[in-house]
Amino acid sequence: MAKKIMKTEGQEADVLASAIAQMTTPQMTTPEGTELTEAQATKVAKIRQAGGKPEVTKCQRCGKILVRDLCVEREEGDLCSHYFDELGMTKDDLATERAKRTIKEVPQGWIKTRQLHRICESHSIPVSRMVKAMGTDRGMGPLLDPRFEFKYVGNARYVDGWCASEEGLALLKASN
Repeated sequence: MAKKIMKTEGQEADVLASAIAQMTTPQMTTPEGTELTEAQATKVAKIRQAGGKPEVTKCQRCGKILVRDLCVEREEGDLCSHYFDELGMTKDDLATERAKRTIKEVPQGWIKTRQLHRICESHSIPVSRMVKAMGTDRGMGPLLDPRFEFKYVGNARYVDGWCASEEGLALLKASN
């Protein structure tokens, strides 16, 4: 069985391009001798046919580069698929939702969600619980408590400092 040659899906195109550049024989292995999977070998063949440059597919909705085969096939990322296709939202709807959560200055006592993330990890609370408590990735789901509602200041998200208190962390630990 072939070993994976990448650490994350996002590194796949770079790894494949590097493997192609360093391959001197038609066999499908990397310079380190790691065998490519069948899907990776197919991609290598396509890249060779395209002159050595990996083909890049972008999401038709947001323009992000897609790497997962399913997303490339449908030309749409998972989040865009969820928000636009499953929930029937438009770009204007998403912009309106973000505008509702955007403020100009950080309220006193509020912390970045990155800081809350680290605090959750140090208390053995899965970060997925924190995200779910905040209404999921874009905050459009139900909140665990109104104090978990985040606000954008620029591109950073902030939550009430209460969320990092013993009471807030206990509520997170007890949630499903």
